Amino acid sequence: MLVSFEQADCLARWQRAGTCIVSEKAIRARQVWILPAGARHEVEWRREADLVVLYLESSWARESAGRDISDISVEALDYYIRSDPIIGELCDLLRRQGQTRGPLNEPLVSGLGAALGTQLIAAHFQKRETGHPLHWLLPRPILADVCAHIDAHLSEKLTLPALAKMVGLSPSYFGQMFRAALGVSPICYVLDQRVLRAREMLRGGNATVAEVAHAVGFSDQHQMNRHFRRLLQTPPSAYRPRREQRK
Repeated sequence: MLVSFEQADCLARWQRAGTCIVSEKAIRARQVWILPAGARHEVEWRREADLVVLYLESSWARESAGRDISDISVEALDYYIRSDPIIGELCDLLRRQGQTRGPLNEPLVSGLGAALGTQLIAAHFQKRETGHPLHWLLPRPILADVCAHIDAHLSEKLTLPALAKMVGLSPSYFGQMFRAALGVSPICYVLDQRVLRAREMLRGGNATVAEVAHAVGFSDQHQMNRHFRRLLQTPPSAYRPRREQRK
């Protein structure tokens, strides 16, 4: 299981066990690649990027999924976060552990990895059983490309007609299919992604709240504050390090 973050850009290839067919797929920012045991694979990275790679015991993964895992999947990370927000927090915690200087806290990383793997597998299969009856009408590769485009252009003006044009659909139909797939409208998804990107920038402590709001595409600090409280139930300032931590 591979989770990619911002700047990720690679070409993944795999061969299902017992066949000679080789498939390939571009994996970009904020995607999850689930690969069952026995599938030969390789990844060609085009640039450096943060990622989390989890190797799960087959029996343990089968127990978490409630079935054998045989399908290969590439999904948007936010597809899973919508199902279970704790997945986003676990990803952030693991990513920060990997960026920490000094010896790795192996017990903590192992525990976070086990928790993330369990939650991702549970969300992966639960979504397929209980999702919106129209969720399959917007193919996952197209959805992943739209989410990757949004992630790469958060600071720009992203409108429903422009996103729908990317995939050759009318705005109303695209909006309906996007909501069926992820549970929110395209514009709400854009706003949520701006909040999550802003949260990471604020944690760095190198910019003011107003500067971050502008950098991620909000019209002003007030708008960002409103959406922070809606999504995270806290103001943006809560994520800025204390002054002594920024020294």
